[in-house]
Amino acid sequence: MPRDPDLAGPGRRKAWMLATDGSKTCLGWWLLHVPGAHPFWSWWSATLVHLRPVEGLRSPSKQYPAAEYELVSAALDPRGEPFDPAEPKLTFLHPFDLVFQFHGVSDRDACRVLHGYVRSIVQGGWSPDSDWRSRWERSLALTVRHLRDGLHPEH
Repeated sequence: MPRDPDLAGPGRRKAWMLATDGSKTCLGWWLLHVPGAHPFWSWWSATLVHLRPVEGLRSPSKQYPAAEYELVSAALDPRGEPFDPAEPKLTFLHPFDLVFQFHGVSDRDACRVLHGYVRSIVQGGWSPDSDWRSRWERSLALTVRHLRDGLHPEH
């Protein structure tokens, strides 16, 4: 039986924070269950990585030179269900639903961006599906700008 979710919302929406132990680049990783967000699958992974060089790893791929972080949201192949947050063995569907790079904030604030993304889906009714990509890009860019400028309510 999977452990209780770290976040829960209406419509059986749930999210579990996953361990990033041993990762040299991953700052946050969530498993999301969002029934009804897509007709054929209901599970997503949301991750946040830093784009700093790490010895022994390939140089990160940046969408623009100043990029420091990347938030990726990807639907999970439903053939892998049921997913267990305690032992995530995930196969992603391609293309990813969202790849958002940003800069100008601390690691702590970058994690706030990821947490806000997850919370907006689970508790706020937003969708992780690619149909929402342009909305997410605008919302996340505004959140990053507010964090960078010290205007975000969580500052």
